[in-house]
Amino acid sequence: MKSTLQVAFAISALVLASSFANAGADIVSAPMSCAVKAPNGANYCLEIPTEKLNEEAIAGFTADCQKQAGAVFTRSACSTTDRVGTCTVTVPEITYKVLFYPPFTVESGKQVCTENNGTFTNN
Repeated sequence: MKSTLQVAFAISALVLASSFANAGADIVSAPMSCAVKAPNGANYCLEIPTEKLNEEAIAGFTADCQKQAGAVFTRSACSTTDRVGTCTVTVPEITYKVLFYPPFTVESGKQVCTENNGTFTNN
């Protein structure tokens, strides 16, 4: 599970960091998410607020999400159903969330979150 999530955290950080360098007038305000049910059993969802992102950054996040096996992109918040915890990560100018679902446990979600410099909250 760890390697899939490290890729997800890295993708999010890169997309978000590049979005500010290219910020333009085409800014939207709905959150977006990438829900992943990975072949290795990792079930999680990345949720990113979009009020500071332009359409180019959103398109990049969408493409990166769709490249992951078992991933679904939506322009809405992650589901809270069956969530075991949430990791909040702040990168320059934006905060995003990673929601963990079974088979993650509170302990394994907290470990992954801590390894990625996030703050973990139980369910």
